[in-house]
Amino acid sequence: MKEINQSISGSNNVQIVGDYIITSKHTTKIEVMHNPDLHISDAEARMIVEKINEVVNVLSKNDTDKKKLYPQIYNALKTKFHCNKYSLIPKGELNNAIKFLSKYKGMNFSKSKLTQLQRVDRYKAIHAKCHELNISDNAMHQLINDYLSHKKTYNSLTELSDTSLNNVYYYFIKMKKVL
Repeated sequence: MKEINQSISGSNNVQIVGDYIITSKHTTKIEVMHNPDLHISDAEARMIVEKINEVVNVLSKNDTDKKKLYPQIYNALKTKFHCNKYSLIPKGELNNAIKFLSKYKGMNFSKSKLTQLQRVDRYKAIHAKCHELNISDNAMHQLINDYLSHKKTYNSLTELSDTSLNNVYYYFIKMKKVL
């Protein structure tokens, strides 16, 4: 039988003449392995995923928005922390990652309508912070009224608008215990 010399270039071409040659694109993929001494833990990575889900749910109006937002947010996070995967964020950078996500695209809870679940979470966090600081309910309401400086006097967190509730929430969360 006569020997056939064949040569082919391209991608995914098939040339059939006696024996056949298949060409395909070759890619080399380098994957960085997760090192628990250098990178955030799985539990911390899960917190980031939950925060991303929260951001997407607040910013999106429909499923199409969600499909666009997820890759945008993941890419922005990976760019910010110079890593290929969010799970490779350096250990100790979790708080900065959460802060970054909270501020993503100007995300400001005071400009968005809170869900009932978010409102309840805010109530719980405010009460927990007051308990931690040994602030009574009456003192808490007095602090809220003084901080907001509204004409109306508030006797319950449930009376607050979304914007006021967020403002009060951040006010209390930033409070530190005085020794």
